[in-house]
Amino acid sequence: MTHSEWVYAKTLPDALALLNQLAPTLQALTITDQIAGAEPKTMSVLADLLDNLHGLRRDKSNRIIET
Repeated sequence: MTHSEWVYAKTLPDALALLNQLAPTLQALTITDQIAGAEPKTMSVLADLLDNLHGLRRDKSNRIIET
């Protein structure tokens, strides 16, 4: 399903302000779409990356290790 909206910015500064407001939403949607389309073999890589970003480590049985 595709949804689209039309917006109008009268001046360049208005257009830049609008893009600045939309950027976080567009980034989140892009990441969500990438996760949804990820292959099972790449999901563990994504989990490892997220764990690393949050300062977490896992043992061999995939349990979080307290640090």
